[in-house]
Amino acid sequence: MDQELAQRILTLAAKDQEKRYHLFNLEHDLNSTEASKERARADIEAADKENLIAIRVIFEEHGFPSKSLVGEEASHRFWMLVQHADQDVDFQAEVAADLAVKYKEGEADVKDYAFLLDRVRINRAQKQVYGTQVELKADGSAFIPKSLEDPDAVEQRRAQVGLEPLSKYLTDMNKLYSYSLKTSRKTL
Repeated sequence: MDQELAQRILTLAAKDQEKRYHLFNLEHDLNSTEASKERARADIEAADKENLIAIRVIFEEHGFPSKSLVGEEASHRFWMLVQHADQDVDFQAEVAADLAVKYKEGEADVKDYAFLLDRVRINRAQKQVYGTQVELKADGSAFIPKSLEDPDAVEQRRAQVGLEPLSKYLTDMNKLYSYSLKTSRKTL
């Protein structure tokens, strides 16, 4: 295992999560200002740009970092960093293709592939396969999946890759991000 590479990935991921947790906390703080939230969003965007440079280098040198190369946690964290690299969808797609090979070899998590494939497809204005990418309903009352390919078969596809039922996933998203829902704002 390449400990140095694993640590590099984990350090990048820690920075990524620190910025996102800061915004998450501001969203839950009734005393936070819109200006502070905007600064936090700008910090996330800047971190994502910096991380993209670093993960491109890693990918060029190693492909998608496999579990045997960097360990399960660092492999998963690399996926997360790619998931947040929306400014370069072509890069995300390239990583998704390599990730597909790695998960079939048992060297990556198939769930990570499902999320990244959906992210790439949505970023390319295509329908997603697994329903992992969500948006607020028009009335702001709940999260729903973004455009789905063959919605009647989504539960079967989710089960094939070990994802929970879509209804549970959406319930969890609504609880986790309740601050985004108009109905929750009325009760605050």
